[in-house]
Amino acid sequence: MEKIRRIIVDEDIINLKKDFLGYRIVHPIRNDDGTFNTFNFITGGWRNLITLIIILTIIGVALYGFMQVTDSCRDLAENPCDYFPDLYCQENQFDSGFYNGIEIEIDLAR
Repeated sequence: MEKIRRIIVDEDIINLKKDFLGYRIVHPIRNDDGTFNTFNFITGGWRNLITLIIILTIIGVALYGFMQVTDSCRDLAENPCDYFPDLYCQENQFDSGFYNGIEIEIDLAR
């Protein structure tokens, strides 16, 4: 692990770490007294927290929209007569192969 440099600017401690692009600000998961900093462990700092919230919001809105579309499609498939009033809908389903005493054979596979 590379060494983290500590710089004090206006009484604030800034932790810098060198990577291949130069120095960057890091947020260590251990405080100065050795205690565990859960906020920095989960988010990596304020900038990463805002990015995480934005990403989770986009995913949540997309999931909610997908659920709304699938619910609409399910409602349409269950009762198409509610959505298309010009469509001729029979009250009784055609559940047998007989119509007015004449046997009808329907072949759906072509």
